[in-house]
Amino acid sequence: MSECVELHDSTVRAILRDGTDLIVQFMPAYVHRSEGLPGRDTGSGWSANVNIRFGNGTAQPETVILPAAITDGTLSLGDQTLENEIPLPCRVDEHARMILILASGEQVEFTGSSFDAAVSSAYEYIEQFR
Repeated sequence: MSECVELHDSTVRAILRDGTDLIVQFMPAYVHRSEGLPGRDTGSGWSANVNIRFGNGTAQPETVILPAAITDGTLSLGDQTLENEIPLPCRVDEHARMILILASGEQVEFTGSSFDAAVSSAYEYIEQFR
């Protein structure tokens, strides 16, 4: 089973520092699980907390009003750009850039020399996805 975070149905709860790393906490994240391509093929929708770590991370702007609902976003990992999704789990040791558009209209950009996204809680079932 494959899964991904759908950005437009997720919420940023916290942005934290851990040394030089930046951690973005999605609480909750909308996670689509599928036997095919998550976010596109039939599957199910779940709620879970997801932590995203940017090695040597930066955020612009450095502060935003939280919690904040996400309406859209992109994730660039090296030469690959994903629209409105984050594969799970995902660990990449190359340049990463995530741009989120928040419900407030604000745009926040996160960058780092590495990227790690992982579920940090139990899953709660929401719906079937078709």
